[in-house]
Amino acid sequence: MKKLNYLVIIGLLFGLLFVTSCKKDENEPEINESEVLATFLESSDSPLGKDFVSTDMPSIMSAQEVHTLNLTGKVYIIDSRAAADFNTSHIENAVNVPMAEVYNHVKTINMANYDKVAIICYSGQTAASIASLLRLMGYGKVWSMKFGMCVWNQDFSGGWNNAIGDAYATQFTSTATNKGPAGELPNLNTGKTTGMEILEARVNTLLTEGYGNGVAAITNQTLSGNLSSYYIVNYWPTGQYSDPGHVWKQFSILQKSQ
Repeated sequence: MKKLNYLVIIGLLFGLLFVTSCKKDENEPEINESEVLATFLESSDSPLGKDFVSTDMPSIMSAQEVHTLNLTGKVYIIDSRAAADFNTSHIENAVNVPMAEVYNHVKTINMANYDKVAIICYSGQTAASIASLLRLMGYGKVWSMKFGMCVWNQDFSGGWNNAIGDAYATQFTSTATNKGPAGELPNLNTGKTTGMEILEARVNTLLTEGYGNGVAAITNQTLSGNLSSYYIVNYWPTGQYSDPGHVWKQFSILQKSQ
């Protein structure tokens, strides 16, 4: 009888513990990951130790600077192009690292040995995306090479030259567009709770997803056909924003030099 009572008491205590634990989980407030991340990046707790603002931009370096620093071994060059293209021809001393693996690779670099880390791609677009993500993670020495391999050698220029056109030349305007109202933050669901954890999870996801194919880049045709669905930011100098002007309704944001 005593043994039975003992087992009953143990069972009740276990049941009470289970109910209490479930109730505690149910009462835990939901975390708005976007707000946590935004607050984190705007604070001194961020990887850069300060608010990540537009004055840190643009993180772009010229091919000439890459060449000059490469002569003295002061630039670490990461080429994110496909292995086949890299093996065909690449900048001396460059290492081939797929976009999905760049973050883990950068962790192994002794930054003290270099003035800058240059990210290289075909035309500079993917490299700029990679560089911006790595800078968010605190790697302030990371830069993208402007125009990518298209500007390094004439043999690679087709990717840029063949994309030039004047299809929207008649739509240029000098009329400024006012900054729009604040919108809702995107819904993030990484399952993480702290700013740093959420940031790292998102950076890894974005690097794995890649840049093209509608993931982080869209075509002019897609944009022009659905303008109301996009908030367009123009990063040109103020003078060029007005003359020759810009197409569609673009909000102008000042560059670092301004």
